[in-house]
Amino acid sequence: MLKRPSAIICLTVFFITGALAAEPGTGKVKLTEGMIDYFIKYIKGKGGNYPNEFIMASDSSWATYYYCPDPAGCSEGATTHDIMRCERKAKSSTATCAQFARFNKVTWKNGINKGGKAARFKKSMTRNEVVAKLTELGFYGVGIEQEPKKIEKSESKSNTLEQLESLTKLYEAGNLTKEEFEKAKKKILND
Repeated sequence: MLKRPSAIICLTVFFITGALAAEPGTGKVKLTEGMIDYFIKYIKGKGGNYPNEFIMASDSSWATYYYCPDPAGCSEGATTHDIMRCERKAKSSTATCAQFARFNKVTWKNGINKGGKAARFKKSMTRNEVVAKLTELGFYGVGIEQEPKKIEKSESKSNTLEQLESLTKLYEAGNLTKEEFEKAKKKILND
């Protein structure tokens, strides 16, 4: 007899609290250094818990994440309230908040990230490996595609020089392998 009222209470709480899953984000987004560190903390897990969901503002100014003790039994972590809180806390008034990662995979669709194994991160990855993968997926550094626009030649040369300097700094800091550096340099020079 108590089963029905408790089921009604659970459903009521579910709908009142806004327990609806966050959707993966879309569009171009560039992670800041601080956001990369926060994402690494999420990927590493804590106290035997596993990454469940990482919610982030599109301007990379605010995020939150959830862990789960059993990856097979985890439900969605974020609710519509979390998304609304994220959008209030984001620095840009036009920022939107959405799921950046689910479990150990980046789910945000930016036109470069195709998901699947290529978007999977391992707990054992070093910071440099995470940065390299985020760069490859288009979420950091030179991997970010710029919106196409008409540029005059002098502005284009200046932009190319800035991109090469930025790329060199990433390489010298150990964030890119020699192969990644050469590939990115070739891309910059061919554009």
